[in-house]
Amino acid sequence: MFRFTPLARTFTVFALLWGGNQTMAQSVWTARDSNTESSIGGVTYGGGQFVAVGDPGTVLTSPDGETWTVRDPGTTDSLRGIAYGNGLFVATGTGGLILTSPDGINWTSRDGRTTKNLSGVTYGNGRFVAVGGSGTVRYSTDGVTWELGLSGTTAALQGVGFGAGKFVAGGSSGTIIHSNDGQIWTAASSGTFSFDYFFSATGLNGTHVAVGSNGAILRSTDGGATWTRPAPVDTPAFTRLRSVTHDGNRFIAVGDPLDEDGEPGKVLISADGANWTVTDVPSDAFFNGIALGAQTFVIVGSETGNPAEGLILSSPLDLPPSLSFADWQQAEFTAAELADPLISGPEADPDCNGVPNFVEYALGQSPKDPTNTTAAPKIEHSPGGGAVLTLMRPADRVGAVAYSICYSADLTQWFPLGATEQVESEAAGIQTVTFSDPASSEARRFYKLVVTEL
Repeated sequence: MFRFTPLARTFTVFALLWGGNQTMAQSVWTARDSNTESSIGGVTYGGGQFVAVGDPGTVLTSPDGETWTVRDPGTTDSLRGIAYGNGLFVATGTGGLILTSPDGINWTSRDGRTTKNLSGVTYGNGRFVAVGGSGTVRYSTDGVTWELGLSGTTAALQGVGFGAGKFVAGGSSGTIIHSNDGQIWTAASSGTFSFDYFFSATGLNGTHVAVGSNGAILRSTDGGATWTRPAPVDTPAFTRLRSVTHDGNRFIAVGDPLDEDGEPGKVLISADGANWTVTDVPSDAFFNGIALGAQTFVIVGSETGNPAEGLILSSPLDLPPSLSFADWQQAEFTAAELADPLISGPEADPDCNGVPNFVEYALGQSPKDPTNTTAAPKIEHSPGGGAVLTLMRPADRVGAVAYSICYSADLTQWFPLGATEQVESEAAGIQTVTFSDPASSEARRFYKLVVTEL
């Protein structure tokens, strides 16, 4: 049984992972000291910090993308993939290696039930999904116990992503597969792109994007079932695009030319996955991964040279002004009402619908219309078990308000859910955001949405 308790309001300040109407500060990339001479293969953000992984057994953490600390994961095997979800980091690597950590510092080895190399891992729909050699797929609802996924392919799978409600994985010979739950997979039609090798995929606003070798970019608008190649992007021949993510508004891909190209690394940006702009980053390096967190983009990879060094670049977000609560008050209330905090104050409820002004502001509702409840959160059962909580919010509140979920078994003691928000889509200035709770199927839980002024 699942119910929402009344909405709550706090004024504790903390950082957001996603933001609305964000653009990338394309020209300001700063090299950071990685404190390692090893190649860095992947990076993610969660729990208030970045975590990067690489060769051999390299793990780095940073609260801001600028200052990085080397951690000991207890292995010297190569780590290739890293993901965060439900309060847990999961890293994957050679020989079926799976490590988990609640903080990026203390790591525990898990049995992935395979000896195949695991190259990529992601989190979505209340579960982790890892992929690797010979069509290997493993999935887990808690990061501890891993089950066999039926990929339907023997191709080497290099990367996996989640977005727009779907898992998408790709690899050798143009292979792309898609799944609702990470367990049962269906082969996609990727056209005649058998010469491509896909490294990464993600989804946004109902569109999925996969990137790979030879500068390959594929786009799907039907849940990953069929794919088309957009118009050619102006990048050097044979450039490898190794990672793609999104910031809630647009796709961002990174990649590297081959040594003989003599070209810098590339950052590609697209609002729809079809039309891309290319930015050269002044770094003679290989770009393996990109992540967004703490209002900062981070690129990881390896510097060329002898010896090679772990590459980390960071760039701040260029955030437009968000609509503040004060500006919202000015727009919604008369001068006389503004002078009366019992009408216009953050805790006031002038339309007597049980929702205080600050929450009306955070959810884009009218403070004077008691019937305006279209932005109320919803809860549904996840296909993978547990629950998915869906929130509709105005994009221009992100940057001024933080949104999080607490849960309780008895309406007395409340605990942070620790779930990372997933921006599923944005249309007409409204974002659809989900929070997954895979543990909710174990017992009755109540949920409370907490909106926090930043």
